[in-house]
This record gives sequence, C-alpha cells and structure tokens, in this order.
Amino acid sequence: GRGVRAADVLWGDPVLQENVSFEGAKLNFEVDGAGFWQNHAAAPVTLSALVREFADLKSGETAFDLYAGAGLLTGVLADAVGEKGHVLSVEGSPVTSSNAEKNFARQGISRTERSSKTVIKVVRGDVAKVLRNVSTKPEYRAFARPDVVVLDPSREGAGRQVMEQIDQLDPRAIVYVACDPAALGRDTGYLRELGWSLAKVQGLDMYPCTHHVETIARFERR
Repeated sequence: GRGVRAADVLWGDPVLQENVSFEGAKLNFEVDGAGFWQNHAAAPVTLSALVREFADLKSGETAFDLYAGAGLLTGVLADAVGEKGHVLSVEGSPVTSSNAEKNFARQGISRTERSSKTVIKVVRGDVAKVLRNVSTKPEYRAFARPDVVVLDPSREGAGRQVMEQIDQLDPRAIVYVACDPAALGRDTGYLRELGWSLAKVQGLDMYPCTHHVETIARFERR
C-alpha cells in the first residue's frame, strides 16, 4: 500500500514559524512541517552562538553553509559577514531548500539588519556535486574562495570526498557540526591526512536520555 507521508499526519498549519535571538539580532524562519528543525528547544540559540564563535568570521568575508537545512546557520553566518560578505547555502532536500530560498530572498524574514544586503546564494543539490561546480561554473565566481566552511551533515557524516573537496577550497577554517561522534572521528581522520588539526571541540547534550551527542569542532591548517 501507499506509505504514510509526514504531511498526512500533521495538524494545524503545515508551515512552522521559528525564532532565534542572539548577539542583539533576531532571526525568523519559516520551516515546512515535513522538513527539518532542531529537536531540542534550546538547540538553535546554543548552536548559533557556538558556530558564530568557532567560525570567527570578519565583516566582508565569504562563508559556506553545507547541509544547511532551512538555513539556521546560514542566517548566523550572513549576520557575521555583514552587507559586504557572501554566504553559499547548500541543501539537498527540496523541502528545506525551498524554505531557505524563501527565508533568504532579498526581503526574506531570515535576514537581520546586518545581513539585509549580504549576497546569499541558496542552492539545492548534492553537496559533493555543488562543490565540484564552485571552481568551474561562472555563477559561483563570487564564492570560489571561502574563508570559512561550516558543515552540518546527517548522522552518516560528510565522508572522504567532501572532506577532500573542502580541503581543495583552502578555507582558513572548517567548522563541523556533527550529530554522531563516530562519523566526526572518521572525517577528522581524513582532515588530519590532508594537513588539518583539530583546534577545539565542544559537545552538547541535545538528545537527553540517549547515547547521541551533538559536537561542534573547529579545524585549522597545521
């Protein structure tokens, strides 16, 4: 028989309104009820603060947000780089990528006063395929040399290919948000082989009463 879709069992408005305040700014998001948002009520604010700290971006710089979902971290990075900065936001899901496109349109609700003029490019597609295009296609010219790459992959992690592609982009730092320490450990091994070191790491108990731990890690060139 036909499988049950998330949309078939939702009550109320299928589009959710989420709000995140940090650093004197307020981010607003529209998220499809069948899409993805953080499971812990305190997670968006806590993650926003840690990723902003670990990324340590400057005004006018360029940042990547890979596996971006509806754009929580895209909003944080755009606020950090400001009106002269650039953010490339990549997500494979058509649902949450569509949310991000709307949220970060020119007058999108996820832009803060500091990011109202930031160049934000939202791309729906496989991360590895998009990263191949960054260095070859004209539409990515403004994003060809990221200062910081942030990635928040699903439980299986990013894998060797994506780690090698990020290395080739030669960012100043990589900020990896992981929901599985084992996958992070494997990908850390790939980065170490490529000449990166783990500069700092922070664990978050975002999944109470389970063995899962959210981890934020910053990598720098050795």
